[in-house]
Amino acid sequence: MTHNVSLGNEAVMTHLWLYGLLVLMGVVIVCLLYKLHELRSKGVKERDYHRFLFDILDNLPFPVMVKDIENGFKYAYWNKESELQSGIKCEDAVGRSDYDIYGKERGRYYRAVDEDLVKIGKPYRAEEHYVTTDGVDHDTIVMKSIFSRGVSGKWLLVTRWEISQLKRYERELLIAKNQLESAIKKQNLALKSIDFGLIYIDKDYRVQWEETTHLKNLVSGRHYTPGMICYRTSALRDQPCEHCAFKEAIEQKRIVRHTVRVEGVDFEVTGTPVYADDNKEVIGGLLRFEDITEKLKLDQALREAKEKAEEAVSDVIGVMTSASDAAYSKYNDGMNPYYRVTSSWNEIRISANITSYLSGYNDPRLAKYASEADASIGGGQIGVRNGIYQSATTQANYTKFSRLNIGIDDELLIMSASEAYFLRAEAALMYKWNMGGTPKELYDAGVTVSMEERKATIGDYLKSEKVPAAYSDPSDSGKDIVAVSTVTPKYNESASVTENLERILIQKWIANFPNGWETWADIRRTGYPKLFPIVNNLNTDGVTVQRGMRRLPFPQSEYNTNNANVKAAVSMLGGADNSATDLWWAKKN
Repeated sequence: MTHNVSLGNEAVMTHLWLYGLLVLMGVVIVCLLYKLHELRSKGVKERDYHRFLFDILDNLPFPVMVKDIENGFKYAYWNKESELQSGIKCEDAVGRSDYDIYGKERGRYYRAVDEDLVKIGKPYRAEEHYVTTDGVDHDTIVMKSIFSRGVSGKWLLVTRWEISQLKRYERELLIAKNQLESAIKKQNLALKSIDFGLIYIDKDYRVQWEETTHLKNLVSGRHYTPGMICYRTSALRDQPCEHCAFKEAIEQKRIVRHTVRVEGVDFEVTGTPVYADDNKEVIGGLLRFEDITEKLKLDQALREAKEKAEEAVSDVIGVMTSASDAAYSKYNDGMNPYYRVTSSWNEIRISANITSYLSGYNDPRLAKYASEADASIGGGQIGVRNGIYQSATTQANYTKFSRLNIGIDDELLIMSASEAYFLRAEAALMYKWNMGGTPKELYDAGVTVSMEERKATIGDYLKSEKVPAAYSDPSDSGKDIVAVSTVTPKYNESASVTENLERILIQKWIANFPNGWETWADIRRTGYPKLFPIVNNLNTDGVTVQRGMRRLPFPQSEYNTNNANVKAAVSMLGGADNSATDLWWAKKN
């Protein structure tokens, strides 16, 4: 039914205008009705004029109805617009009450309003909602007033003004307002989360808004205050700063960058002009402050690393270049630890990750790394998905898969010439360092030497465009999975830097087998090589199946014997001392 509603500020003036119009229309209608009554008393001779006035009422663009107060509020008049809007014919309305027309519930509501109006004697106006017989919703402004004429009795004039379209606009406006407020809220949250300062200043150097939450603790006593002149509050000056990036940006109509040092903090300051809608007039600018203190330190460290790396490569002694240069380690107990775990203890099998790459590539090193699987599951080299939940059944099944092809007295690989080549290839690719060859030349050399180290025949491997293979588990098809990479052994100089970086790190991983620690660091540092997600994740620290374990937590012995330093180290982690917290250099994948 109906009820008064609270409107937004945007619609108030419209409603006031409508109410005023309705009041005026009501006055006109009452005058017309009075005139009709007068004409009725004059008889037949004025019948034509009588009809003319009725035509005016019938053709008003809003419903007009008259109720006979002294005859049970039955309708005495029902114009054409009332017929159109309600779907009820005049002959079906005149002489009937709201109870007869609308039923008990709606009739009771209208009767209560009408009786209160008669009792109070003041005009009634309100918003009312109703549904017509065709199922259409209508929002209206209804006005009711009493008029009388001599002995003719009392009448209730009812007019309605359709505002359904206006209400739809109002609802759309409210939705747009909420969306705008939500967008502004999200924008503010986004601005507060950035690790740099952002200030909008108009062309008169007055700050309009700012977000410098992350900078306020770095430089004390200097702030950008909305509504204030920027250089007065930020630099405590009476005129724009010398070499001001904002000033240069709006005057020169270009992006300007400066590096400044304030109170021991290095900042990169970027001024960007903001144009009016015509894209011609500069109306202000954005000023961006970024703390680059650590970046500069890293840049310096990178420069020093470059110098050391290039010095090592160009040195007379140089770096590892041949298979015979590889460094190995012996063990004290007479048994290779990988052999002990895979053969003596019968606990582990080669990973499906590396067999996916090597089998897809038709890599000759596959048979060097993995033993033949049991004939009952098809033979060949078959790896196991990481994270298989061990039970009596799974253990029985997966012992049939390929072991690590490592002998009891095989030495442990520490560093190889192939790894040195791949390190040089990465440095040449990513940083353009002089590593004694192009990325492709160094990559090809790394693969070639790795084949020599493993006593494998390289053939046309470096021309191969084969890709990693999908994995199929012969004991459980639910663990089948498509390949996670499409990178080929053949180096592609026209490919993106990221693709060739992935290519280099895949081959570095293969060459370092079974030493996985270096690759674990590479994955955390770069995201490559890509691995299958683990099958079951029993970790409760927050480690995900996609990203895997991120670090080794400090052991309890460190807390017991070196507690102060451990706590200091943990405070710099940016997270808890667990296996899910990234180190500062390990934030990829």
